[in-house]
Amino acid sequence: MEQQFASILESIIRPIVVSAVMDSLEGLRLNYPTVPTEQPDRWLDINQLSDYLPDKPKTETIYERARNGEIPAHKKGKKWYFLTSEINEYLKTGRKKTKAEKLEELRIDAEKQLEVMRTKAQKK
Repeated sequence: MEQQFASILESIIRPIVVSAVMDSLEGLRLNYPTVPTEQPDRWLDINQLSDYLPDKPKTETIYERARNGEIPAHKKGKKWYFLTSEINEYLKTGRKKTKAEKLEELRIDAEKQLEVMRTKAQKK
């Protein structure tokens, strides 16, 4: 009898609980922005690239950087084209390291040097 009562009670309560949980999850989803997906790669001409770059350089500056190979570029005939993915990577490479990152690099280099010195000392 108790088993039947528990089974009936569960069949009544379970849909209510599931519905409440689903509503809560839906509310959470609406309150938090979705993580932006990576933008598809696209081609830019020289003027679009000027607008795309953070420092908004003049087109003459972009031409010079492209000719000198400072910025990733593709030339088709007389026109220059730029892929956003390559430009994004180019921009990331100019990132300055933090003091903590520099200190960590120094620590790793010092450990490597110590290991070399220990190895040389053991061979003697």
